[in-house]
Amino acid sequence: MITNQEDKPTAIKLTFREQTFTIYTNDGGEYEISYAVSPRLLLATQGERATGKLMPSGYGIEWETLDEHLSVDGLIHGRVSTETWRSIYEWYEIRCETLETTQQQFGPVTISA
Repeated sequence: MITNQEDKPTAIKLTFREQTFTIYTNDGGEYEISYAVSPRLLLATQGERATGKLMPSGYGIEWETLDEHLSVDGLIHGRVSTETWRSIYEWYEIRCETLETTQQQFGPVTISA
């Protein structure tokens, strides 16, 4: 079945909290989403999570520094990232190499080297 994008709600605002973020949609919906929907969001610092921005159409959310893009429709319908753990591991290895400190940040937990 082909659906028209115009039938889907679009995001108009985002807010970020410690364990979740909230999507507010043009139809009055308010959806609280756990960072567990994406391994990249789980491994991110709170500061990185809060950099999420709505894509111009309102159909997606982008975390540029995390190279993460998630659809609003997928999030409000409970879909999670299908990225492979191998891909996550490769991304995280590169991410750790670029950290300027000897500490690695695992979400809200800091591990000293």
